[in-house]
Amino acid sequence: SVYSKKVFEEIKKMIDLINEKYGIPKRWRAQAENLFYYITSDGYIESDYDDFSDENTDIYNLGNYFQTKEEAKKVKEELDKFWEKVRAGEIGGDE
Repeated sequence: SVYSKKVFEEIKKMIDLINEKYGIPKRWRAQAENLFYYITSDGYIESDYDDFSDENTDIYNLGNYFQTKEEAKKVKEELDKFWEKVRAGEIGGDE
């Protein structure tokens, strides 16, 4: 994986905080063959039908798994702010 464990933990922590801030259920999961939304690594919001594959389970376990596109958009806005701080050197770069 490209990300270090430290960066992964920071991202997971941020997603959990964002979920809490916006009242997004932390453990909601679509029933089999029902739609969910997620944010791709290049910043797009996509949807998929959950078939409980390893890939979908990984998305769910990370917390990048939303019931609506609007929930995903709110989180993406906060992640964009986070990555802007990383690019500006305000977060990270301490290794």
